[in-house]
Amino acid sequence: MQIKNTPLRAYLVDDEKPAIVKLEMQLSNVEGVKVIGYSQSPIEAIGEIKELRPDLVFLDINMAELDGFDILPFLPDKTLIIFTTASDQHAITAFENSAVDYLLKPFDTTRLLKALGKVDKYLTHGEDSRDNHLINASNREKLVSKQGDRIFFVNIEDIHYFKSAQGTVHGFTENKVYPFSISLEKLEAELNPQDFVRFHRGYLINVNHVKEVQRWFGGKLLVIMSDSNATEITSSRDGARILKRQFDL
Repeated sequence: MQIKNTPLRAYLVDDEKPAIVKLEMQLSNVEGVKVIGYSQSPIEAIGEIKELRPDLVFLDINMAELDGFDILPFLPDKTLIIFTTASDQHAITAFENSAVDYLLKPFDTTRLLKALGKVDKYLTHGEDSRDNHLINASNREKLVSKQGDRIFFVNIEDIHYFKSAQGTVHGFTENKVYPFSISLEKLEAELNPQDFVRFHRGYLINVNHVKEVQRWFGGKLLVIMSDSNATEITSSRDGARILKRQFDL
């Protein structure tokens, strides 16, 4: 994988030496990435990062000396951050701090390459490419749903459909409903169009959970989902054409 024309200069911060060794080994096999330094001490890392000016910092969160979030204000502007941690409870905070990605340990090379792909996208397209913070919050494809003091990681494939009403988007699984702080438009743009189709202004459905499609009045279609409630959703006329293309009707 070629990240960019000139080598991407990376710095690693983790208070566990085995984690640094493993990550350095993984990165050594990635064309276009060069590890220019590492530290088990976040305090020492601050000084070295200021001196070396890496493009990217892989930053652990739970460390003895300092929390990974605590050193962010001391890093040079425009330093890209990928958090690496064994806990998924910090995902929201990580992306609120404009992290490029959040790697949940243990992560394999495939997941690492996906994170580096986001770095490449950011370097190519700028700040807007970092605005997908609700997606890919761990090794599997998930969305983050924050409910009071609790944070839920919802498998995208388990969501039957999204519904937008009164400015709020909810995702419906087989037996649960999750609120998401992301627009239906954003979800439509980011989710796989082979799996998720928007055939109504207020709905985005997972075609893998469609049980039946019926012809409806006025050139519309009635979609019956495979959930226990057999939820019925009526398409718009334009949405009917989208569905027909999707299902080759």
